Amino acid sequence: MKKILGIIVCTVLFFASTNAQVKMADNVNTRDHASHQANKTHKKALMKELNLSKQQKSQMKQMHKSMKPQKKAIMENASLSAEQKKEQLKQLRMGQRNKMSSILTPEQLAKWKADKEMGRRKGK
Repeated sequence: MKKILGIIVCTVLFFASTNAQVKMADNVNTRDHASHQANKTHKKALMKELNLSKQQKSQMKQMHKSMKPQKKAIMENASLSAEQKKEQLKQLRMGQRNKMSSILTPEQLAKWKADKEMGRRKGK
């Protein structure tokens, strides 16, 4: 009788812990999605505030479009360590910033940098 009771208790505890892990994973995914959506909304608002010309919008779209496969290639490269991936992504972002600097006017660039600095102070 004690063995059966022990097995039942272990089974209940196992399923309870498994369920808790699933719920925690769902919470992380929900937070990541919400953060991604907020970031996307912020970027759209910033682009509107910068008042980009059609040519600038086109250049920015092209820049982002060309970065996606590069970022994906880095993330999916199994031969790279996490640290190497981090470093390569950092280099990719620096290249993107340099391209943005050449696309934006000095006034737009100042607004963009001010927004970026404000985000750092908020802890984004």
